[in-house]
Amino acid sequence: MAYTEQDIHDAIKIYDQGNRSIRSIAKEFGIPYLTFRHRLSGSQSHQEASEWQQSLSRIQEDRLTQWVLTQAALGVPVTYAQIRLFGNWILETQGTPEIQLGKRWITRFLARNTVL
Repeated sequence: MAYTEQDIHDAIKIYDQGNRSIRSIAKEFGIPYLTFRHRLSGSQSHQEASEWQQSLSRIQEDRLTQWVLTQAALGVPVTYAQIRLFGNWILETQGTPEIQLGKRWITRFLARNTVL
């Protein structure tokens, strides 16, 4: 059984209530015991730990996501190419025009922003 980041957050909430063991909660949610224990002691998720490697920051991606949702709400759906173009424009305006979003960036962006 695969677990999600939401499973970990839900398991932490149950653990914070104080009446169950780490092992029993980890087993219930299908989270490896050591993973759950490390997260309880403050370690970051893989996504959080590798965020510094992304071309756009989390805040920039959130703004890009909001732009896409706004366009869709206005009845103007955007293409992958337009999203990538807007992402490159963000990079250019922040003063890093030498960085360009790669061909596969859109796939990872959509995976990180499941609301899209």
